[in-house]
Amino acid sequence: MTERRTSDEESGSHRHDHSGHVHDHGDHGHHDHSDHSHDYREAGRRSLWISFFLISSFMIAEVIGGILSGSLALLADAGHMITDALAIGLALFA
Repeated sequence: MTERRTSDEESGSHRHDHSGHVHDHGDHGHHDHSDHSHDYREAGRRSLWISFFLISSFMIAEVIGGILSGSLALLADAGHMITDALAIGLALFA
């Protein structure tokens, strides 16, 4: 006589009693990050501010130099640097 297979047997899954041994389902290497320092955020923000001021300073110098010397190349580069300064400014306030 053929026994009818249950859906558990057909799917390959099985059931067994866990009373003979212990399973620890507690900590599997997960931990929270609340005790970590977030100094990297301040360091990143500081680097952005330094970059912003350096780029802005060079941009102003290029504008002045471009006007005094009549150099379109310096003025064009200053125009490019203003977009860099705006992008860094956006990153600072995002």
